[in-house]
Amino acid sequence: MHFNNKVFIVTGASQGIGKELAYQLLQQNAKLIITGRNEDRLRLAKEELSSLGAVEYVVADMGVWEDCQRVADSTLTQYGKIDGIIHNAGMSAFGKVADMKREVIDEIINTNLRGVLYLTNLVLPAIRAQNGSVLFVGSIAGLHGLPDYSLYSLTKMSLTALAQSLHVEEAANGVFVGVAHIGFTENESVKKTLNASGEPVDVPRRNSLLTNSRQVTASSILKQLKRKKYWKLHSKVGLANHFMVRFFPRVLFTIFKWNYKG
Repeated sequence: MHFNNKVFIVTGASQGIGKELAYQLLQQNAKLIITGRNEDRLRLAKEELSSLGAVEYVVADMGVWEDCQRVADSTLTQYGKIDGIIHNAGMSAFGKVADMKREVIDEIINTNLRGVLYLTNLVLPAIRAQNGSVLFVGSIAGLHGLPDYSLYSLTKMSLTALAQSLHVEEAANGVFVGVAHIGFTENESVKKTLNASGEPVDVPRRNSLLTNSRQVTASSILKQLKRKKYWKLHSKVGLANHFMVRFFPRVLFTIFKWNYKG
């Protein structure tokens, strides 16, 4: 697959991995619609990216059907086709299930699951017409449920099931469907997660030796998309986690219990 003159939607692209994906796609002559909920950040991202090629933004909350409809319609109006979508938008929440407020549960489910389903449903006819692609950005939290990240793990595991189903359903329509499980990736200083009460808090710092740069992660995701590889782990932590889940699940549970400070 090449990206020259291909039209992609990249969700959650006002910052972080999504913005870097947009940058690298534009370098390869793709045309883009980027989405996010913060118009100021989206506007700044477009200003930074527009010197590289054709890029427009749509302010959208992925958990709202009408917003997803606007993304699909705006892309077709602007470019006349949709070759692919990279579902990068997502939110995380930290805390025990017993402590979670309903608003936090709804926020994570709406953004990470409902929004993915809404937009996929709306753009698939156009993607089928181009024999295009749908790629879900997953996480190592989608390999095994992580304590205190239960909601996030739930949604990322669900992405794998959705990708598995769609990969088979859409094969006859010429559509590639894949899931990219990323590991720890450097965050921008404005990146936040929600606590159990719904308050935005700083994302915990990770061991720098286990953390990939946004450039490396984005490049690896696009290589997977180019090669049309259905499933890929994009970190050493993910590879180790997958190995333990597959061959030593009881040991992994024991390790989690030993290290859990809850």
